Amino acid sequence: MQKSGLVSIIVLLALVVPGIANANLTERLEGRFLKSRIKLRIDEGWKVQTGNVSGAQATTFDDASWTPTNVPHDMSITLYKATDATTTDPGALGWYRKHFTLPEGFAGKKVIVQFDGVYHDSKIYVNGTQVGNQQYGYVSFYCDLTPYLNAAGDNVLAVFVDNQTVRNSRWYSGTGIFRHVWLIATDKVYVRNWGTAVTTPVAATAESQISIQTDLVNELSTDQPRTVETTIYDEGGSALKSVSTPVTVTAGSTGTTCTQTLTLSSCQLWSPSTPVRYYAYTRILNNATPTDDYVTPFGIRELKFTPGTGLFINGVSTKLKGVCMHHIEVPVGAAVPERMWERIIKELLVSGATSIRTSHVTVQAPGG
Repeated sequence: MQKSGLVSIIVLLALVVPGIANANLTERLEGRFLKSRIKLRIDEGWKVQTGNVSGAQATTFDDASWTPTNVPHDMSITLYKATDATTTDPGALGWYRKHFTLPEGFAGKKVIVQFDGVYHDSKIYVNGTQVGNQQYGYVSFYCDLTPYLNAAGDNVLAVFVDNQTVRNSRWYSGTGIFRHVWLIATDKVYVRNWGTAVTTPVAATAESQISIQTDLVNELSTDQPRTVETTIYDEGGSALKSVSTPVTVTAGSTGTTCTQTLTLSSCQLWSPSTPVRYYAYTRILNNATPTDDYVTPFGIRELKFTPGTGLFINGVSTKLKGVCMHHIEVPVGAAVPERMWERIIKELLVSGATSIRTSHVTVQAPGG
């Protein structure tokens, strides 16, 4: 994920991506690159039940009477009454459950589940054991499932969500798993989830400097020599330049950092009118064998903000014209399909807007 000082601003043109049936933004990007890491969207085949159901985390719990659903999903939308003048969101609490067997290629791997957004105060269980929790509803998070999975046979993922005991919104927030859910398998020496950062210390069309920071994790009992190989691709899929760095990832390490720098010539700079993206594709090699990979989209740009003169992008004075937008849309509530966001963003572009200040929203950049 590219680090930027404009934390709450998302320039609209960068979000308008042509649709591909049955694949979301992340899948479109990562499907082009990933060959070692396995990342599967597990939105389908859940069951949901409102109310604090006792024992619903247990593997043997009978959920046959629960309502089948897919996520993203909003519990509150089914309880909302437009005629109720006392509240804009009834709040809810309840459970989600999903039965699954480990997909091909997951055996012997590090396995995590990643939630792009759950509102709010959630507790995550796998096969009856709590593996994580997240009180804040507008942040992505993940949990390690590895020690608790059945390599063969049924596994049960259970999620308890409580947006009723402690209400913390004056707006309609929705309740539940309102963003995508992913099952991710990696080698035991791997790129930490969301563990990359790409910056452009020098941004110029003639020549730009690219800095790639990659955090590595080693869950084995001995130090592991590896090679970090990063290749920069353009939007057309052409490889432009590569850099390889030998590293030793310390046993039990949760954050060995590899920093790589390279230069690119004849660059296309990112701006609101030319939202050109490049891709840093990082492979982890054990000798010559690829064992993990990760892709990070980024733009080559220089951002400067000074009091009195304002924002400059690539040396050009730039005015941010936009809106503050919440994460909900009528009539779907909090679980907004990405196609709907694409339509809204295109309409904002036509109106002359160039930016959005995201208000109470989970925004996950594709690939990171």
